[in-house]
Amino acid sequence: MPQTSFPPALSPQCIALLKESIHLFEEPVQEGQQHVFVVLGASGDLAKKKIYPTLWALFRDGLLPPKTKFVGYARTKMTVEELWTKVSPYLKVKEEEKSRFAEFTRANSYLAGRYDCGR
Repeated sequence: MPQTSFPPALSPQCIALLKESIHLFEEPVQEGQQHVFVVLGASGDLAKKKIYPTLWALFRDGLLPPKTKFVGYARTKMTVEELWTKVSPYLKVKEEEKSRFAEFTRANSYLAGRYDCGR
């Protein structure tokens, strides 16, 4: 059986193909439209080890609409800076990506609150 080799999933060719494929299925993004991701449990292990690294990768590779914002919500009282201190060890940020990462962090906010109260 012949074996075919595929480029690594994060290769520039795969990212370009993914971007091209996404545009085939999306409606044009309106200039003023804003998208917001709400991360529930933002201070937890799943968020810091999986969700935020994935959001960073999507943002870094230009796979999210412009003006996308991210709101973390959890019971833990902390600042967004404290959140980034917890999350940063799990993010892969190359030296040449530092300015893009700064854009990503500016697009984030964090709120602490309860899950059992409507206020």
